[in-house]
Amino acid sequence: MKKVDILIIGQGIAGTVLSHQLIQKGYSVFVIDHKKVNSASRIAAGVYNPIAYRKLKRAEFVEFLLPSMQDYYGKLQKELNVSFFKPSSFLKLLTDIEELNNWQIQCAKESNTSYMSKTIFTSNFNHGIKNEIGAGQVLNSGVVKIPTLIEAWQKRLIESHRFSSGPFNYSDLEFHTDGIHYSDMCYEKVIFTEGVGVSKNPWFNWLPIQKFKGEVLEIHAPNLELDRMINRGVFLLPLGNGYFKVGATHDWRKVDEVITTEGRLELTDKLDKFINVPYTVVKHEAGLRPAARDRHPYIGVHPENNRLFVFNGLGSKGVIMAPWLVTKFIEGLDSFEWPPEFDIKRYIRFFNDSNTGHEKN
Repeated sequence: MKKVDILIIGQGIAGTVLSHQLIQKGYSVFVIDHKKVNSASRIAAGVYNPIAYRKLKRAEFVEFLLPSMQDYYGKLQKELNVSFFKPSSFLKLLTDIEELNNWQIQCAKESNTSYMSKTIFTSNFNHGIKNEIGAGQVLNSGVVKIPTLIEAWQKRLIESHRFSSGPFNYSDLEFHTDGIHYSDMCYEKVIFTEGVGVSKNPWFNWLPIQKFKGEVLEIHAPNLELDRMINRGVFLLPLGNGYFKVGATHDWRKVDEVITTEGRLELTDKLDKFINVPYTVVKHEAGLRPAARDRHPYIGVHPENNRLFVFNGLGSKGVIMAPWLVTKFIEGLDSFEWPPEFDIKRYIRFFNDSNTGHEKN
């Protein structure tokens, strides 16, 4: 039986970055992924943004997440010889004088100067956009084309015989003294990076994962001249040749992957507030994104089985968080020590309650 260091279940953005970094560090790795065209990673815009728009201030942890992410994706793009990483500035459309004043206050702070420009663009900064107050420029932002990255890395995994496509069966894991057996291989460790699927995982379903449904549109607006992403309630991201992605809704009530008329109308109503050119909706997609209760990802080892690990709940910050967090996760694989704000030990009471029949609350 072939021995492999680590089996990874799931190849979204988390499983992609994790498997790549592990291989870089000399681990033998095998990845199993059941490809879903509407998985969160595959329909996500891949936007990274250092500003929390609602509060107009620097996002949490961005001071160390951003440099790690920029360095990592820049190098990985060269390694894979495929273009998926596009640093850019974004424009935040300002809705009223109060928001304009708040922007000017925040961008004057020394801690925000790397992320918020003092320059306010006028209402005429782009043909096809209507916004009387103007726009603030978000710096050190950009886009990671997640589907392009996933496919390029998966191709490398397949070429090196490290990948299998198809469903994973929890019941087929066999625990032996020499490791964990699955199919015809023996693994030292198994790491679950399966997104919302963790809610069905028999070892980690006690984690309080929240599912959020996001719907996105692709529109064709040939008369819209736009060279960067803009945001006002929804993002509008240029894809090229007059096509744009619009998103996203955020629904925690209907947690399925079915597109809805309500979701489409929510997006188009918000879009119509700031563009004044005709457009056609050419695609409508929906996907589920996992998020941790406290908005901090879940990483760690199972409380009773030190061969089983989880890396999950990255939420909307997955693109910017994954490179740094994967590095920290790998550092703790042998010591079982991770930053406490991300370690699943913070929710150990839910594991204890699950074993006594208590409900999570």
